Amino acid sequence: LLSARFIVTPAQIQLRAQGFPEAFALEGVRLYENPTALPWFRLVAGAEVIDREPRILEALRDGSVDLATTAILEEPPPLLLPGAEADRAGDGVRVVAYDDHDGIVRVRVQAGGPRLLVVSDNYHPNWRATVDGQAARVLRADYVWKAVAVPGGDHAVELTYHSAPVALSRVISAVSAAVVLAYLPSLRGGFLNW
Repeated sequence: LLSARFIVTPAQIQLRAQGFPEAFALEGVRLYENPTALPWFRLVAGAEVIDREPRILEALRDGSVDLATTAILEEPPPLLLPGAEADRAGDGVRVVAYDDHDGIVRVRVQAGGPRLLVVSDNYHPNWRATVDGQAARVLRADYVWKAVAVPGGDHAVELTYHSAPVALSRVISAVSAAVVLAYLPSLRGGFLNW
């Protein structure tokens, strides 16, 4: 629920979780607000490396890491980060393109120093990233999200999703369709006489 602004439940279900006030109930549903939701795209200046899943989940559960300023990573970041206390007043992220169907995310980042761009989309090893056109590692952040290290300054960051099996199946489908379409006129009586 790190980035979920609202939670919707059927009216008969009452969420009794502290920190999620009911915003309203109407026409068979209840809407609860998460006032501590983090932005979908955020820059953080700190990282805590925790390499074991149970310890990551424990840190997330007990709130020992302030995820607004620090990302939990499973491996060290490729850049030396200044730490959670760094001044982030000039930092900003502007979304240029976000197409989850085609797996393309483009943002402009303005960072006052080395940062991690954390994107609240599920991490998967098929994601690739570039920073100013140069390949960059996609890190798993906060157990489920993806992150990219960016140096200080103004940068263009692009994330793309590429799955070899999906690409191969698209090629096979296109070739199969072309073969069928090419073969149809040669059928006796043509397609319309079936």
